Amino acid sequence: MASKVKTDTDTEAVEVGASAVEPTDAEGVPGELPRHNFLSRLYTGTGAFEVVGRRRLWYGISGAIVTVAIVSIILRGFTFGIDFKGGTTVSMPAAGGTSAVKVSQVRDVFSKTLGRNPESVVIVGRGSSETVQIRSETLSNEQTEKLRNALFDTFQPKGADGKPSKKAISDSAVSETWGDQITNKALIALAVFLALVSLYITVRYERYMALSALAAMCFDLTVTAGVYSLVGFEVTPPLSSAC
Repeated sequence: MASKVKTDTDTEAVEVGASAVEPTDAEGVPGELPRHNFLSRLYTGTGAFEVVGRRRLWYGISGAIVTVAIVSIILRGFTFGIDFKGGTTVSMPAAGGTSAVKVSQVRDVFSKTLGRNPESVVIVGRGSSETVQIRSETLSNEQTEKLRNALFDTFQPKGADGKPSKKAISDSAVSETWGDQITNKALIALAVFLALVSLYITVRYERYMALSALAAMCFDLTVTAGVYSLVGFEVTPPLSSAC
């Protein structure tokens, strides 16, 4: 039986191959492979989050986030817009006749005029388009007119011609009945959407994949609702349609 004899040429080839693979520094001494940061490895596809191996950590973080969101929804609730709960909105330019209008000043005028506090006073927009929006419970026509007169006398808001004008103060009202109808329709639309999506996922994917997709959808909806509850973002019909 023939045996393979290892020659000097083979030994030299092996040594050369090993030295070609092993990195060396400037003095020819073997060194370590270059290390890249996480972003570089993620960009080149050589790095990623360890999800499965540390799944208990990620489960704990997700559970804590969902718990905070649910507690906030139960205790704090949501800030519904005027379209949902009804009320009156009064708007005017934030640039008054002599100086910029402040939220605290508007609250004081509202309280002194009507004997109660507004639900919210916010300034929206930037620059010359800044607008003060006052929201409260439904006001009668007399109360609305009285408030407009007080705001004009105090702040002298300017109209489109640059002169103080009472027409620069606008108002709009939504009845509670209309707000209840909008709320009911939004809830029905949300329920139908969730039912159709759940049905599609259940039919389209395998059982375990469908369960994972449904859990992810519930997680996203719960966390989004929790953020709106914690921060106090206003919930409006366009927002519910987008979700």
